[in-house]
Amino acid sequence: MNTKHYNIILKVIFITLVLISIVMYALDIIYSNKMHQIFLLMNPIYDSKLGYYHALANKFSLTYRISAYVLTFLILYLNAKNKIKGWLYLIITEVIISAFCYGLGIIVLKNYYLKPSGALLQFIAILGYTSILYLILCVFYMFKNKKEKILHV
Repeated sequence: MNTKHYNIILKVIFITLVLISIVMYALDIIYSNKMHQIFLLMNPIYDSKLGYYHALANKFSLTYRISAYVLTFLILYLNAKNKIKGWLYLIITEVIISAFCYGLGIIVLKNYYLKPSGALLQFIAILGYTSILYLILCVFYMFKNKKEKILHV
């Protein structure tokens, strides 16, 4: 398989991962808010639903975080020559996913008064740990390339 086809496959995987991230993050926002609404009712009848929504929100959040990690690896691989460009792509991708999902959460929940502080804090946390992972991968990639150059000389 030539590199052109290989790059197309990687870009399709990238777009698929972004879509998975959007769906999982949106579901996390929706189910977290449903869980919060049930909690505010303080009605024992809803205790089982509270646990159900909590479990669903955790699963969606975990899947979103895993897809964010995979996106970080893929962005590094696609931008192996220009690491700063890759880091900017990572930031832009996370901003787009977070903004789209926050807007989708407002539309789906029909709640225009959602506090943005929680979503902003979650976005900063996700961007922070994916950026740290990206920088660690960049350093590892640098050392790996230096080691390979030393061995080939």
